[in-house]
Amino acid sequence: MKKSYSQFNLLSNKLLYGTKEKKSFFDYFLPKYRYLQIEVPYYEFLRGEVFVEDLKDLFEEAPQNLSLYHLIALLYFDFLEQVKKGAKYEQICPFLISSKKTFLERPMIE
Repeated sequence: MKKSYSQFNLLSNKLLYGTKEKKSFFDYFLPKYRYLQIEVPYYEFLRGEVFVEDLKDLFEEAPQNLSLYHLIALLYFDFLEQVKKGAKYEQICPFLISSKKTFLERPMIE
């Protein structure tokens, strides 16, 4: 058996297992996925669940295992795809800020 000169044995792993996508040095040490935590009021969560059930009832092509999680993930990845395709940051930032004020901040009652 040959001696490995690296603690992580990166070259041997690369040759044995290979990969189709290009990886940087840090990709070997950092996980590929991150978790995103979203907090919504319970009533809004229930509205989302009802919306997903309505989608499944109304559209035959909607997968039966569709959940609110899948819907949020689809919307998130669609947003990221639009950004990658060249959406202008000057348009995205004001839209996100105005949406935050409209939908996420509670109205102040005096």
